[in-house]
Amino acid sequence: MIEQLHPGMGTKIIQFAPWFNLTRTLHEQYYFYWLSLFICHGILIEDFLVENKDEKRFVEAKVIPGINALIKHFGVAPLIVSLPRHSDDPDNLATYPQFVIDDIWANLSMIRTRRNSR
Repeated sequence: MIEQLHPGMGTKIIQFAPWFNLTRTLHEQYYFYWLSLFICHGILIEDFLVENKDEKRFVEAKVIPGINALIKHFGVAPLIVSLPRHSDDPDNLATYPQFVIDDIWANLSMIRTRRNSR
């Protein structure tokens, strides 16, 4: 998908999974380490939705303390930009190109088919 949007960028992507799997076991410190990547090495494009009460509890318990710890440690906050929305529905996929949405639904169909065949 990235190659379709940004030709040549596919070779410049770093595999994030090993680092993610290692650091997420640090529990309380996970967001400190993860969000520290966005102090000067990148910009996080993410929505931390507080309209949903479960998400709000999660953001208040995990994300905000991580941001506050970064500010205390580095003196600056991570660079976080909200996703654009085309409606008031936080689950709206309209911000993605149509081929991404098609790919998501195709993969969901494959997963459902595999589960049902077991």
